[in-house]
Amino acid sequence: VGLAQYGPDGGYLSGNRAFTFLFTGLVDLLRPGVPFADHLERLADTAFLPADRARVLRLARRDTGTGGRDAVVLQRRDGRWVQLELRPQMDGRTVAIWLDVTARVSAEAELDRLRERLTDAIESINDGFVLFDAEDRLVLSNSAYRRAYRIAALRTGERFEDLLREGIESGLYAGGGDADWVARRLAHHRRSEDPLEMPLADGRWMRVTERPTAEGGIVGIHVD
Repeated sequence: VGLAQYGPDGGYLSGNRAFTFLFTGLVDLLRPGVPFADHLERLADTAFLPADRARVLRLARRDTGTGGRDAVVLQRRDGRWVQLELRPQMDGRTVAIWLDVTARVSAEAELDRLRERLTDAIESINDGFVLFDAEDRLVLSNSAYRRAYRIAALRTGERFEDLLREGIESGLYAGGGDADWVARRLAHHRRSEDPLEMPLADGRWMRVTERPTAEGGIVGIHVD
């Protein structure tokens, strides 16, 4: 972790070895009193991608001695990513914390790619697909599921029971809605028994197969 201290007037005070190692192009500017803005302007010209220049220069124009914590993630020209966090101190100094977050950014990018693949996969299924977590809250669903139940949009995190009751209120189910029906439907959902054939008010029948996941959630396949 690279650390650099700046005085109340924004002038450089000191930095650790990791800071100088991260930005060797600043060596000639690591003198007491050199403004924080000068450091960032040099880094904008030599260390960071041209596309991030404007963001870096906006930081350079910030008063280091005021405001709360700021954090920004920037990509270096060598392909690595660093995060800068500015922490004002009670005595007016500001500590600039430079952290190499390349591994984190790469992991987040890979997670995004995995999410896209998962979304593509479940969208390729003709039948309705829905996943609830261990607290029985909605994680994801495909468009076939939403079409089957005439749902324009679903809110991630909504409980299965709440979705069930919303369907009852909208008249979705045939002959469903009393307390016993709700209890039976919830019990089937949570026990993940044999497939359930469930009539809808518009005359369609849905075959619902629900299975537990390794993490305690429930995945459902809904076939018209």
